[in-house]
Amino acid sequence: MTSNLPPALILILGALLVPFFRGKSKNWYVILLPAAAFYLITQLEAGSSWQIHFFGFDLTFLRVDKLSKVFGYIFTMNAVAAFVYAFYL
Repeated sequence: MTSNLPPALILILGALLVPFFRGKSKNWYVILLPAAAFYLITQLEAGSSWQIHFFGFDLTFLRVDKLSKVFGYIFTMNAVAAFVYAFYL
């Protein structure tokens, strides 16, 4: 099941819980979110997708190819770097 979970969903749902953390636990939690998304990207197989047919439209929540995985890696590494930088602000 987690192999077809969009990594952005981890970041979005995880962001909803950030206000409930305080201090250092909050700092480590926001680092854990993109790290978990990065791990999820490594588990995605090229060619997999997640689509839902809704009111005559095909909603594509996940479509994986080699290039999208590279961009996912870059995005999550940038998110980790941004949150580490935010530790010191």
